[in-house]
Amino acid sequence: VDVGAADVDQLRWLCLVATDAVARDLGRAVVREVVVEKQSGGDCHLRLRRTPVRSVTSVVESGVTLTGGEDVDFTLDDNANTGLLYRGSTTSTSRWACGRRNITVTYVAGYTRAPHVLRKVALDVVERAWQTSQQAGHDLVDDVTADGAVFAAVGTLTAPERGAYESLRSVGIA
Repeated sequence: VDVGAADVDQLRWLCLVATDAVARDLGRAVVREVVVEKQSGGDCHLRLRRTPVRSVTSVVESGVTLTGGEDVDFTLDDNANTGLLYRGSTTSTSRWACGRRNITVTYVAGYTRAPHVLRKVALDVVERAWQTSQQAGHDLVDDVTADGAVFAAVGTLTAPERGAYESLRSVGIA
């Protein structure tokens, strides 16, 4: 099969669409990304929205930059999938300063290597979108089609694959 530059560009674009669609479906970061997020204080932990959380770059609380790690101002939960950022150390906890959107957290989220079932769903989305684009004779497939392709791809999974995929869903995402 002869693949031209336009086809390669189309496939690259479809890979980006599939990655975005799967990330939205699961409510988590699929590829590594830097996230800057504002949170409100008052509790002993913050739940960072994009998981899995790989590292925390900086935390600014009410205008003051904090230091992270063991026995300092904040610690990240050992389970990257929870997205929990605690105020205090592992031996001494405290509360985040009360305020509305007074804490700015910069962090890196995403998989080092995405789970196999996630990759399978994304590749199935690319395959479906590619076939649709070739049959319809248009260059790009819109986001609505990508979301539908995720739904269709998940629907073709075996029961164990579907269970594995659903286990990746973030808390609070239906």
